Amino acid sequence: MKTLIKTFHLLAFLLGLQANWSCAQEFTKHANGLIYGQETMAALRKIVDSQNIRYRKCDPNGMYNSQYQAYCNIIHLDSGNIKQAAIEIGNNIRFDSFCKKYRLPVVHRNLLVLRYESKGYLGKTEVIFPIMQTDKINEDFFASADTTLRKRPVRNNWVYSYHKGDEYSRESVRALYFTTEFNSQKIPDEIAKMIRYVDCLIDTNSSILDSRAEQKLSDTSTFADETPRRKLLDKYIDIHTNKPDRKQAGYEAYWKWQSQRDSLIKGILANNEEFRNLVKDAIDEAISLSISDEEIEKLAYQFDSKQRTLQLKRNRRVVGHCSGDTEPREHAQQIALLSAETGNWEIFLRAHLDVLNDGFERFTDGSYSWDSRKTYITELEKLNIDVISLLLGIALRIDNPSGNHYIGSISRIGRAFSESSTPDEVEAAIAAVIKNEKLDDYNRLLTYYLYRSYIFYLTDSARKRKNIASLRKLVATLPPQIRSKLIVNEKDFFARK
Repeated sequence: MKTLIKTFHLLAFLLGLQANWSCAQEFTKHANGLIYGQETMAALRKIVDSQNIRYRKCDPNGMYNSQYQAYCNIIHLDSGNIKQAAIEIGNNIRFDSFCKKYRLPVVHRNLLVLRYESKGYLGKTEVIFPIMQTDKINEDFFASADTTLRKRPVRNNWVYSYHKGDEYSRESVRALYFTTEFNSQKIPDEIAKMIRYVDCLIDTNSSILDSRAEQKLSDTSTFADETPRRKLLDKYIDIHTNKPDRKQAGYEAYWKWQSQRDSLIKGILANNEEFRNLVKDAIDEAISLSISDEEIEKLAYQFDSKQRTLQLKRNRRVVGHCSGDTEPREHAQQIALLSAETGNWEIFLRAHLDVLNDGFERFTDGSYSWDSRKTYITELEKLNIDVISLLLGIALRIDNPSGNHYIGSISRIGRAFSESSTPDEVEAAIAAVIKNEKLDDYNRLLTYYLYRSYIFYLTDSARKRKNIASLRKLVATLPPQIRSKLIVNEKDFFARK
Protein backbone atom coordinates (compact mmCIF):
# COMPACT_ATOMS: atom_id res chain seq x y z
CA MET A 1 0.00 0.00 0.00
CA LYS A 2 2.79 2.45 0.88
CA THR A 3 4.47 1.77 -2.45
CA LEU A 4 1.16 2.57 -4.16
CA ILE A 5 0.81 5.81 -2.21
CA LYS A 6 4.39 6.83 -3.06
CA THR A 7 3.69 6.10 -6.73
CA PHE A 8 0.56 8.25 -6.59
CA HIS A 9 2.51 11.11 -5.04
CA LEU A 10 5.19 10.82 -7.72
CA LEU A 11 2.54 10.95 -10.45
CA ALA A 12 1.06 14.01 -8.79
CA PHE A 13 4.45 15.69 -8.87
CA LEU A 14 5.01 14.77 -12.53
CA LEU A 15 1.61 16.11 -13.49
CA GLY A 16 2.31 19.38 -11.72
CA LEU A 17 -0.49 19.00 -9.17
CA GLN A 18 1.41 20.55 -6.27
CA ALA A 19 -0.19 23.90 -5.53
CA ASN A 20 2.89 25.40 -3.87
CA TRP A 21 5.02 25.28 -7.01
CA SER A 22 4.39 28.87 -7.89
CA CYS A 23 7.61 30.46 -6.76
CA ALA A 24 7.22 34.20 -7.28
CA GLN A 25 8.75 34.52 -3.81
CA GLU A 26 10.89 31.49 -3.01
CA PHE A 27 12.04 32.04 0.54
CA THR A 28 10.77 34.07 3.46
CA LYS A 29 12.72 37.29 3.97
CA HIS A 30 13.48 38.69 7.39
CA ALA A 31 13.31 42.28 8.62
CA ASN A 32 16.82 42.86 7.24
CA GLY A 33 15.57 42.03 3.74
CA LEU A 34 17.61 38.81 3.58
CA ILE A 35 16.70 35.14 3.74
CA TYR A 36 18.81 34.83 6.91
CA GLY A 37 17.93 36.84 10.02
CA GLN A 38 20.15 39.47 11.63
CA GLU A 39 21.44 37.17 14.39
CA THR A 40 22.31 34.48 11.88
CA MET A 41 24.13 36.98 9.65
CA ALA A 42 26.07 38.29 12.66
CA ALA A 43 27.19 34.76 13.54
CA LEU A 44 28.21 34.11 9.93
CA ARG A 45 30.27 37.31 9.77
CA LYS A 46 32.36 36.11 12.71
CA ILE A 47 33.02 32.84 10.90
CA VAL A 48 33.92 34.67 7.69
CA ASP A 49 36.47 36.77 9.56
CA SER A 50 38.24 33.59 10.65
CA GLN A 51 37.96 32.13 7.13
CA ASN A 52 39.60 35.23 5.66
CA ILE A 53 42.44 34.82 8.16
CA ARG A 54 42.72 31.20 7.03
CA TYR A 55 42.93 32.35 3.40
CA ARG A 56 45.84 34.63 4.21
CA LYS A 57 47.65 31.60 5.64
CA CYS A 58 46.97 29.40 2.59
CA ASP A 59 49.94 28.47 0.42
CA PRO A 60 50.43 31.57 -1.79
CA ASN A 61 52.54 29.52 -4.20
CA GLY A 62 49.93 26.84 -4.83
CA MET A 63 49.74 26.26 -8.57
CA TYR A 64 46.83 25.44 -10.83
CA ASN A 65 46.96 24.31 -14.43
CA SER A 66 44.40 24.73 -17.17
CA GLN A 67 42.46 21.85 -18.64
CA TYR A 68 44.14 20.21 -21.62
CA GLN A 69 43.00 21.89 -24.82
CA ALA A 70 43.84 21.95 -28.50
CA TYR A 71 42.48 23.21 -31.81
CA CYS A 72 40.95 21.05 -34.50
CA ASN A 73 39.02 21.08 -37.76
CA ILE A 74 35.77 19.11 -38.01
CA ILE A 75 34.20 17.44 -41.01
CA HIS A 76 30.99 15.49 -41.47
CA LEU A 77 30.40 13.55 -44.70
CA ASP A 78 27.16 11.70 -45.48
CA SER A 79 27.17 11.51 -49.28
CA GLY A 80 29.49 10.13 -51.93
CA ASN A 81 31.97 7.32 -51.35
CA ILE A 82 31.84 7.39 -47.54
CA LYS A 83 33.67 4.09 -47.04
CA GLN A 84 36.61 5.22 -49.18
CA ALA A 85 36.70 8.55 -47.37
CA ALA A 86 36.93 6.72 -44.03
CA ILE A 87 39.79 4.57 -45.37
CA GLU A 88 41.72 7.66 -46.49
CA ILE A 89 41.17 9.36 -43.14
CA GLY A 90 42.45 6.20 -41.46
CA ASN A 91 45.56 6.45 -43.66
CA ASN A 92 46.03 10.05 -42.43
CA ILE A 93 45.40 11.90 -45.67
CA ARG A 94 46.34 15.58 -45.50
CA PHE A 95 43.40 17.70 -44.44
CA ASP A 96 43.43 20.13 -47.37
CA SER A 97 43.80 17.27 -49.82
CA PHE A 98 40.80 15.53 -48.30
CA CYS A 99 38.63 18.68 -48.46
CA LYS A 100 39.59 19.27 -52.09
CA LYS A 101 38.96 15.66 -53.11
CA TYR A 102 35.57 15.30 -51.43
CA ARG A 103 34.38 18.88 -51.98
CA LEU A 104 33.00 19.30 -48.47
CA PRO A 105 30.16 21.84 -48.30
CA VAL A 106 30.93 22.76 -44.68
CA VAL A 107 34.24 22.63 -42.85
CA HIS A 108 34.58 23.97 -39.31
CA ARG A 109 38.14 25.11 -38.76
CA ASN A 110 40.13 25.95 -35.65
CA LEU A 111 37.64 24.89 -33.01
CA LEU A 112 38.75 24.75 -29.40
CA VAL A 113 38.48 21.22 -28.01
CA LEU A 114 39.14 19.64 -24.59
CA ARG A 115 40.01 16.06 -23.68
CA TYR A 116 39.20 13.69 -20.83
CA GLU A 117 38.45 10.03 -20.16
CA SER A 118 35.04 8.65 -19.23
CA LYS A 119 33.27 5.33 -18.81
CA GLY A 120 30.90 4.53 -21.67
CA TYR A 121 27.50 2.84 -21.42
CA LEU A 122 29.08 -0.62 -21.45
CA GLY A 123 31.70 0.29 -18.85
CA LYS A 124 34.49 0.71 -21.39
CA THR A 125 36.81 3.68 -21.09
CA GLU A 126 36.44 6.28 -23.82
CA VAL A 127 38.35 9.44 -24.63
CA ILE A 128 35.89 12.34 -24.85
CA PHE A 129 36.62 15.49 -26.83
CA PRO A 130 34.17 18.24 -25.82
CA ILE A 131 34.06 20.85 -28.58
CA MET A 132 33.63 24.39 -27.36
CA GLN A 133 30.51 25.90 -28.84
CA THR A 134 30.72 29.49 -30.06
CA ASP A 135 28.15 31.99 -31.29
CA LYS A 136 28.54 30.67 -34.83
CA ILE A 137 29.19 26.96 -34.34
CA ASN A 138 27.03 24.53 -32.39
CA GLU A 139 29.14 21.37 -32.29
CA ASP A 140 29.04 19.19 -29.19
CA PHE A 141 31.56 16.44 -28.54
CA PHE A 142 33.37 13.48 -30.06
CA ALA A 143 34.06 10.14 -28.37
CA SER A 144 36.71 7.55 -29.23
CA ALA A 145 37.45 4.12 -27.80
CA ASP A 146 41.16 4.62 -28.60
CA THR A 147 42.54 5.39 -25.13
CA THR A 148 46.08 5.90 -26.50
CA LEU A 149 44.84 9.31 -27.66
CA ARG A 150 45.51 10.62 -24.16
CA LYS A 151 49.21 9.85 -24.48
CA ARG A 152 50.33 10.07 -28.12
CA PRO A 153 50.76 13.20 -30.28
CA VAL A 154 47.68 14.22 -32.26
CA ARG A 155 48.79 17.27 -34.26
CA ASN A 156 48.25 16.76 -38.00
CA ASN A 157 46.36 13.56 -37.25
CA TRP A 158 42.74 12.46 -37.51
CA VAL A 159 40.30 10.94 -35.04
CA TYR A 160 37.17 9.66 -36.74
CA SER A 161 34.06 7.52 -36.51
CA TYR A 162 32.44 5.67 -39.40
CA HIS A 163 28.73 4.78 -39.40
CA LYS A 164 27.69 2.28 -42.06
CA GLY A 165 24.08 3.46 -42.01
CA ASP A 166 20.83 1.77 -41.07
CA GLU A 167 17.08 2.19 -41.47
CA TYR A 168 17.18 5.34 -39.33
CA SER A 169 20.27 7.17 -40.59
CA ARG A 170 22.55 7.48 -43.57
CA GLU A 171 26.06 6.16 -43.96
CA SER A 172 28.46 8.82 -42.69
CA VAL A 173 31.88 9.64 -41.37
CA ARG A 174 32.62 12.31 -38.77
CA ALA A 175 36.19 13.31 -37.98
CA LEU A 176 38.41 15.70 -36.09
CA TYR A 177 41.70 16.84 -37.59
CA PHE A 178 43.97 18.33 -34.94
CA THR A 179 45.98 21.40 -35.90
CA THR A 180 47.76 21.69 -32.53
CA GLU A 181 48.83 19.39 -29.72
CA PHE A 182 46.90 19.28 -26.47
CA ASN A 183 48.39 21.62 -23.95
CA SER A 184 47.87 22.55 -20.31
CA GLN A 185 49.38 25.76 -19.02
CA LYS A 186 49.86 27.37 -15.65
CA ILE A 187 47.01 29.59 -14.49
CA PRO A 188 48.58 33.05 -13.97
CA ASP A 189 48.96 34.09 -10.34
CA GLU A 190 46.49 36.96 -10.51
CA ILE A 191 43.80 34.48 -11.65
CA ALA A 192 44.96 31.53 -9.54
CA LYS A 193 44.40 33.50 -6.35
CA MET A 194 40.66 33.44 -7.06
CA ILE A 195 40.66 29.65 -7.31
CA ARG A 196 42.80 29.49 -4.18
CA TYR A 197 40.25 31.68 -2.40
CA VAL A 198 37.53 29.17 -3.29
CA ASP A 199 39.49 26.20 -1.93
CA CYS A 200 40.33 28.07 1.27
CA LEU A 201 36.81 29.35 1.83
CA ILE A 202 35.10 26.07 0.91
CA ASP A 203 36.84 23.12 2.52
CA THR A 204 37.32 20.51 -0.21
CA ASN A 205 36.87 17.78 2.42
CA SER A 206 33.28 18.86 3.03
CA SER A 207 30.11 17.96 1.15
CA ILE A 208 26.44 18.69 1.67
CA LEU A 209 25.36 15.07 1.74
CA ASP A 210 26.73 12.94 4.55
CA SER A 211 29.33 10.49 3.23
CA ARG A 212 27.37 7.49 4.56
CA ALA A 213 24.21 8.75 2.91
CA GLU A 214 26.11 9.12 -0.40
CA GLN A 215 27.02 5.44 -0.23
CA LYS A 216 23.41 4.43 0.43
CA LEU A 217 21.79 6.47 -2.35
CA SER A 218 21.63 3.50 -4.70
CA ASP A 219 19.81 1.42 -2.04
CA THR A 220 16.10 2.27 -2.23
CA SER A 221 14.94 -0.78 -0.30
CA THR A 222 14.40 1.08 2.98
CA PHE A 223 12.15 4.12 3.27
CA ALA A 224 12.58 6.32 6.31
CA ASP A 225 8.96 5.80 7.38
CA GLU A 226 9.19 2.00 7.25
CA THR A 227 11.75 1.44 10.00
CA PRO A 228 10.66 -0.11 13.34
CA ARG A 229 11.02 2.92 15.62
CA ARG A 230 9.47 5.22 13.06
CA LYS A 231 6.45 2.94 12.76
CA LEU A 232 6.01 3.09 16.54
CA LEU A 233 6.18 6.88 16.42
CA ASP A 234 3.70 7.18 13.57
CA LYS A 235 1.29 4.81 15.27
CA TYR A 236 1.52 6.81 18.52
CA ILE A 237 0.80 10.07 16.64
CA ASP A 238 -2.13 8.51 14.77
CA ILE A 239 -3.76 7.31 17.99
CA HIS A 240 -3.29 10.52 19.97
CA THR A 241 -4.42 12.82 17.15
CA ASN A 242 -7.45 10.62 16.37
CA LYS A 243 -6.51 9.79 12.81
CA PRO A 244 -9.76 8.84 11.01
CA ASP A 245 -10.16 5.75 8.90
CA ARG A 246 -10.44 6.88 5.30
CA LYS A 247 -12.96 4.23 4.33
CA GLN A 248 -15.24 4.75 7.33
CA ALA A 249 -14.92 8.50 7.87
CA GLY A 250 -14.53 9.42 4.19
CA TYR A 251 -11.81 11.28 2.34
CA GLU A 252 -13.00 14.73 3.43
CA ALA A 253 -12.56 13.89 7.11
CA TYR A 254 -9.26 12.20 6.42
CA TRP A 255 -7.78 15.14 4.47
CA LYS A 256 -9.03 17.57 7.11
CA TRP A 257 -7.08 15.60 9.73
CA GLN A 258 -4.06 15.47 7.40
CA SER A 259 -4.10 19.26 6.97
CA GLN A 260 -4.29 19.76 10.76
CA ARG A 261 -1.83 17.03 11.72
CA ASP A 262 1.11 19.32 12.50
CA SER A 263 -0.94 21.64 14.69
CA LEU A 264 -2.53 18.66 16.44
CA ILE A 265 0.90 17.20 17.25
CA LYS A 266 2.07 20.53 18.62
CA GLY A 267 -1.08 21.13 20.64
CA ILE A 268 -1.58 17.62 22.02
CA LEU A 269 1.87 16.03 22.22
CA ALA A 270 4.42 18.84 22.63
CA ASN A 271 4.79 18.27 26.39
CA ASN A 272 4.29 14.51 26.28
CA GLU A 273 7.50 12.87 27.51
CA GLU A 274 6.66 9.49 25.96
CA PHE A 275 6.11 11.15 22.60
CA ARG A 276 9.40 13.04 22.83
CA ASN A 277 11.26 9.83 23.63
CA LEU A 278 9.66 8.16 20.61
CA VAL A 279 10.77 11.11 18.45
CA LYS A 280 14.31 10.82 19.81
CA ASP A 281 14.40 7.08 19.15
CA ALA A 282 13.14 7.52 15.60
CA ILE A 283 15.76 10.19 14.93
CA ASP A 284 18.51 7.98 16.39
CA GLU A 285 17.38 5.17 14.11
CA ALA A 286 17.26 7.36 10.98
CA ILE A 287 20.71 8.82 11.66
CA SER A 288 22.20 5.38 12.33
CA LEU A 289 20.79 4.17 8.99
CA SER A 290 21.74 7.37 7.13
CA ILE A 291 18.18 7.90 5.91
CA SER A 292 15.59 10.62 6.32
CA ASP A 293 12.38 12.14 5.05
CA GLU A 294 10.64 15.48 5.41
CA GLU A 295 8.37 14.33 8.25
CA ILE A 296 11.12 13.19 10.63
CA GLU A 297 13.11 16.35 9.82
CA LYS A 298 10.12 18.47 10.77
CA LEU A 299 9.71 16.63 14.09
CA ALA A 300 13.43 16.89 14.80
CA TYR A 301 13.36 20.65 14.31
CA GLN A 302 10.32 21.09 16.58
CA PHE A 303 11.14 18.62 19.33
CA ASP A 304 14.86 17.80 19.21
CA SER A 305 17.73 20.01 17.98
CA LYS A 306 18.90 22.01 14.97
CA GLN A 307 22.13 19.99 14.85
CA ARG A 308 20.27 16.70 14.46
CA THR A 309 17.79 18.22 12.03
CA LEU A 310 20.74 19.27 9.89
CA GLN A 311 22.17 15.76 10.05
CA LEU A 312 18.86 14.31 8.88
CA LYS A 313 18.58 16.78 6.00
CA ARG A 314 22.11 15.88 4.92
CA ASN A 315 20.96 12.27 4.70
CA ARG A 316 18.43 13.09 1.97
CA ARG A 317 19.02 14.01 -1.65
CA VAL A 318 16.09 15.84 -3.20
CA VAL A 319 15.54 15.52 -6.95
CA GLY A 320 13.10 17.85 -8.70
CA HIS A 321 10.22 16.14 -10.47
CA CYS A 322 9.61 18.93 -12.99
CA SER A 323 10.47 22.54 -13.76
CA GLY A 324 8.10 24.02 -11.20
CA ASP A 325 9.18 21.78 -8.33
CA THR A 326 10.77 24.11 -5.77
CA GLU A 327 11.61 21.38 -3.25
CA PRO A 328 15.32 20.95 -4.19
CA ARG A 329 15.99 24.66 -3.70
CA GLU A 330 13.95 24.81 -0.49
CA HIS A 331 15.81 21.79 0.89
CA ALA A 332 19.20 23.38 0.14
CA GLN A 333 18.15 26.71 1.63
CA GLN A 334 17.00 24.94 4.81
CA ILE A 335 20.38 23.18 5.00
CA ALA A 336 22.11 26.53 4.56
CA LEU A 337 19.98 28.13 7.28
CA LEU A 338 20.51 25.29 9.77
CA SER A 339 24.24 25.26 8.99
CA ALA A 340 24.41 28.99 9.60
CA GLU A 341 22.53 28.69 12.89
CA THR A 342 24.77 25.85 14.07
CA GLY A 343 28.08 27.39 12.93
CA ASN A 344 28.75 24.85 10.17
CA TRP A 345 30.38 27.20 7.66
CA GLU A 346 31.49 24.73 4.97
CA ILE A 347 28.01 23.23 4.63
CA PHE A 348 26.38 26.66 4.71
CA LEU A 349 28.46 28.04 1.87
CA ARG A 350 28.09 24.96 -0.32
CA ALA A 351 24.32 24.92 0.19
CA HIS A 352 23.95 28.65 -0.46
CA LEU A 353 26.10 28.41 -3.58
CA ASP A 354 23.96 25.51 -4.77
CA VAL A 355 20.95 27.82 -4.50
CA LEU A 356 22.86 30.59 -6.30
CA ASN A 357 24.01 28.21 -9.05
CA ASP A 358 20.68 26.34 -9.12
CA GLY A 359 22.81 23.21 -8.91
CA PHE A 360 20.06 20.60 -8.56
CA GLU A 361 18.93 17.46 -10.32
CA ARG A 362 15.54 17.55 -12.04
CA PHE A 363 13.76 15.06 -14.28
CA THR A 364 12.77 17.94 -16.57
CA ASP A 365 13.63 21.64 -16.46
CA GLY A 366 11.87 24.05 -18.80
CA SER A 367 13.24 27.56 -19.25
CA TYR A 368 9.88 29.07 -18.24
CA SER A 369 10.78 28.38 -14.59
CA TRP A 370 14.30 29.78 -14.59
CA ASP A 371 13.46 33.42 -14.03
CA SER A 372 11.78 32.77 -10.67
CA ARG A 373 14.91 31.14 -9.22
CA LYS A 374 16.82 34.00 -7.62
CA THR A 375 20.57 33.92 -6.87
CA TYR A 376 20.69 35.62 -3.42
CA ILE A 377 24.12 37.13 -4.01
CA THR A 378 23.22 39.94 -1.58
CA GLU A 379 23.43 37.55 1.38
CA LEU A 380 27.05 36.77 0.49
CA GLU A 381 27.95 40.42 -0.09
CA LYS A 382 26.73 41.25 3.43
CA LEU A 383 29.18 38.74 4.95
CA ASN A 384 32.50 40.46 4.17
CA ILE A 385 33.29 37.81 1.56
CA ASP A 386 35.28 38.72 -1.54
CA VAL A 387 32.26 37.69 -3.62
CA ILE A 388 33.80 38.65 -6.95
CA SER A 389 36.84 36.42 -6.38
CA LEU A 390 34.66 33.63 -5.01
CA LEU A 391 32.28 33.55 -7.98
CA LEU A 392 34.97 33.98 -10.62
CA GLY A 393 36.97 31.29 -8.82
CA ILE A 394 34.15 28.75 -9.13
CA ALA A 395 33.59 29.76 -12.79
CA LEU A 396 37.18 29.01 -13.83
CA ARG A 397 38.09 25.45 -14.87
CA ILE A 398 41.32 23.69 -13.96
CA ASP A 399 42.98 20.35 -14.64
CA ASN A 400 42.73 17.72 -11.90
CA PRO A 401 40.93 19.78 -9.23
CA SER A 402 40.51 18.28 -5.79
CA GLY A 403 37.69 15.77 -5.67
CA ASN A 404 35.29 18.17 -3.99
CA HIS A 405 36.37 21.45 -5.55
CA TYR A 406 33.27 23.62 -6.05
CA ILE A 407 32.39 24.30 -9.70
CA GLY A 408 29.80 26.89 -10.62
CA SER A 409 27.37 27.48 -13.48
CA ILE A 410 28.59 30.09 -15.98
CA SER A 411 25.12 31.43 -16.79
CA ARG A 412 23.98 31.55 -13.16
CA ILE A 413 27.15 33.32 -12.02
CA GLY A 414 26.58 35.91 -14.73
CA ARG A 415 23.05 36.39 -13.46
CA ALA A 416 24.25 36.68 -9.87
CA PHE A 417 26.76 39.36 -10.86
CA SER A 418 23.91 41.30 -12.52
CA GLU A 419 22.33 41.58 -9.05
CA SER A 420 25.56 42.71 -7.37
CA SER A 421 25.72 45.97 -5.42
CA THR A 422 29.15 46.70 -6.94
CA PRO A 423 28.65 46.50 -10.73
CA ASP A 424 31.68 48.63 -11.62
CA GLU A 425 34.00 46.28 -9.72
CA VAL A 426 32.29 43.22 -11.24
CA GLU A 427 32.71 44.53 -14.79
CA ALA A 428 36.36 45.44 -14.24
CA ALA A 429 37.13 41.98 -12.80
CA ILE A 430 35.41 40.12 -15.65
CA ALA A 431 37.15 42.25 -18.26
CA ALA A 432 40.53 41.61 -16.65
CA VAL A 433 40.02 37.85 -16.97
CA ILE A 434 38.88 37.97 -20.61
CA LYS A 435 41.80 40.10 -21.82
CA ASN A 436 44.49 38.32 -19.78
CA GLU A 437 46.73 36.89 -22.51
CA LYS A 438 48.51 34.65 -20.00
CA LEU A 439 45.29 32.78 -19.28
CA ASP A 440 44.34 29.74 -21.36
CA ASP A 441 41.86 30.18 -24.22
CA TYR A 442 39.20 27.95 -22.66
CA ASN A 443 38.85 30.01 -19.48
CA ARG A 444 38.84 33.24 -21.47
CA LEU A 445 36.02 31.89 -23.65
CA LEU A 446 34.04 30.75 -20.59
CA THR A 447 34.39 34.19 -19.04
CA TYR A 448 33.17 35.74 -22.30
CA TYR A 449 29.96 33.72 -21.93
CA LEU A 450 29.74 34.67 -18.26
CA TYR A 451 29.91 38.33 -19.34
CA ARG A 452 27.15 37.73 -21.90
CA SER A 453 24.94 36.28 -19.16
CA TYR A 454 25.73 39.25 -16.91
CA ILE A 455 24.73 41.72 -19.61
CA PHE A 456 21.54 39.86 -20.50
CA TYR A 457 20.25 39.98 -16.92
CA LEU A 458 21.05 43.66 -16.32
CA THR A 459 17.85 45.64 -15.85
CA ASP A 460 19.39 49.07 -16.50
CA SER A 461 19.21 49.51 -20.29
CA ALA A 462 21.87 52.22 -20.34
CA ARG A 463 24.32 50.05 -18.41
CA LYS A 464 23.39 47.10 -20.62
CA ARG A 465 24.27 49.01 -23.80
CA LYS A 466 27.48 50.33 -22.24
CA ASN A 467 28.55 46.78 -21.44
CA ILE A 468 27.65 45.50 -24.90
CA ALA A 469 30.09 48.05 -26.30
CA SER A 470 32.71 46.93 -23.77
CA LEU A 471 32.16 43.28 -24.72
CA ARG A 472 32.81 44.05 -28.38
CA LYS A 473 36.15 45.60 -27.44
CA LEU A 474 37.02 42.62 -25.26
CA VAL A 475 36.26 40.17 -28.08
CA ALA A 476 38.95 41.92 -30.11
CA THR A 477 41.53 40.94 -27.46
CA LEU A 478 40.81 37.20 -27.81
CA PRO A 479 42.85 34.87 -30.05
CA PRO A 480 41.79 35.23 -33.73
CA GLN A 481 40.55 31.62 -34.00
CA ILE A 482 38.08 32.37 -31.18
CA ARG A 483 37.03 35.94 -31.89
CA SER A 484 36.23 35.11 -35.53
CA LYS A 485 33.44 32.84 -34.27
CA LEU A 486 31.86 35.26 -31.80
CA ILE A 487 28.94 37.58 -32.56
CA VAL A 488 27.83 40.45 -30.33
CA ASN A 489 24.39 41.58 -31.51
CA GLU A 490 22.63 44.08 -29.27
CA LYS A 491 19.22 42.47 -29.85
CA ASP A 492 20.43 39.20 -28.27
CA PHE A 493 20.80 40.90 -24.87
CA PHE A 494 17.23 42.11 -24.57
CA ALA A 495 14.52 39.66 -23.54
CA ARG A 496 11.97 38.99 -26.27
CA LYS A 497 8.43 39.99 -25.34
